[in-house]
Order: sequence, then C-alpha cells, then structure tokens
Amino acid sequence: MLLYITSGKPRTAQQKSYLMQHVTAQLHQEFNIPEQDVMFVIVQNSAEDWCFGHAQRADLYLKMLASKQ
Repeated sequence: MLLYITSGKPRTAQQKSYLMQHVTAQLHQEFNIPEQDVMFVIVQNSAEDWCFGHAQRADLYLKMLASKQ
C-alpha cells in the first residue's frame, strides 16, 4: 500500500516518523495489512503551489482576504 501525502505546512522528521508509525500500526491492527507492505511519500510545498478555487494561487487569495479585514 502506498500512501501519498501532500503537506502545505513543513513537519519535523520526528513528526513524520510518528505519523508513519501510527498509521502503519493502525492499518495493521484494523485491516491486517502487513507493516512491511505500507509505504509513504510525503511531499511538502507552500501556499503558492495550491489553488482552492477562484483561479488564484492560495497565497495570493489569502492575502486578498486578509486585506479585506
């Protein structure tokens, strides 16, 4: 099983390890998936790499929203 996780907020190596261990253990416990069969890819990026609609990069859209307050 390959889990591909995209994260906008940087995480520490310790946080990533905890996530991998916790998810792997839960998949084994709940679905009997062998731990050696669980793989992860964690990709980190920033708000400029996202668009949640409005045809704008998320970083620009958030700045626009903040300026309206």
